[in-house]
Amino acid sequence: MPCFLKILFFCPLFLYSQKKDIDSVIKIHGGMDCYIGAQLNDFNQKQVPLFVSHNQLGSGIINLALLELSYTPTKNLRVQLSPGFGSYMNANYASENKNLRWIYEGYMGIKTSKKGTDWIDIGVFSSPYTYEFAKSWDQAVFSRSMGVEYVPYYLLGLRYKRKINTNLSLTTFLLNGWQHLEIQKKIPSLGTQLEYTKKKNYINWTSYLGNEKNVVQPNFGYRFFTEMSWIYTTNKFKLFTCGYTGMQLISGQAKFWGQMHFAGEFQLIKKLLVNARVEQFLDPNNIQIRQGSNHDFNCSGLSLGLHAKVTDFLSLRLESRLLLDNSKTGGFIKDGQQTRLLPLGFIAVQLKF
Repeated sequence: MPCFLKILFFCPLFLYSQKKDIDSVIKIHGGMDCYIGAQLNDFNQKQVPLFVSHNQLGSGIINLALLELSYTPTKNLRVQLSPGFGSYMNANYASENKNLRWIYEGYMGIKTSKKGTDWIDIGVFSSPYTYEFAKSWDQAVFSRSMGVEYVPYYLLGLRYKRKINTNLSLTTFLLNGWQHLEIQKKIPSLGTQLEYTKKKNYINWTSYLGNEKNVVQPNFGYRFFTEMSWIYTTNKFKLFTCGYTGMQLISGQAKFWGQMHFAGEFQLIKKLLVNARVEQFLDPNNIQIRQGSNHDFNCSGLSLGLHAKVTDFLSLRLESRLLLDNSKTGGFIKDGQQTRLLPLGFIAVQLKF
């Protein structure tokens, strides 16, 4: 379906949802991210294969259009269904069955405590790994960092969330592997998320342990991953930092990859914000990046952006982004030739409801 037809289909839902929620039982939310992107040193380039978010260039693209439908028939039961489409869904779900590529989230949960703070959910839910996620209209920086592109965006399995006290909550997972909707015929993977919130601070610590052996990667064994992120919020600005490291056993040998990035958002005037991010991504053993000539991948990045909040529901975004291949192997492409620099530019319109 052409991009403009998808927008015409989605806009009536957007306008309808500006009303109050149908009632306390059914709620509708969501958003849409439309953008034009370009590789600034090669305007003929049509794709950035390193990304699944905002990876199409040269024309108007819907990165993600999402409906979030919540159904809570009783205080002890909840159902979430979030269908999505766009270039992000096409790229990130490319390995999944075609009939499942529309599921951003879809789960059912039951309350396990009288206070209503503890829940068990089963199904597909968005990932807890890093503070960034696919809904760019809720993110300080328009594009996603390299780091988040190489952790799961979605998970299939069982989730149990328990609120320990006012500031601390713990979530544990039994998972169908590292971002898989097709059932893996092996022992379930384990995941954890510890969240701490107090005043201006939010701290998130996550982990993952699972066997990644499959037909495509028969030499892979267990994978361990741990990540920590911190968000500091005031009336005028936000600071973000995130770091992680992963270890993959390959033929019995431990191979590592990891990332670190820092970001900030500052309010210039009431409806205008400026943001920036610096990042470093290392994959010396090509655990995550195995395409083309990206050997011993080592990449630094800088992003600068503007976020104009036209209304509570409509935003305009501008971003310039520069990635540098530190390994000097020519990890990017310019005019059909390898190059160390990847300059990108984005102009976006976002709806949120």
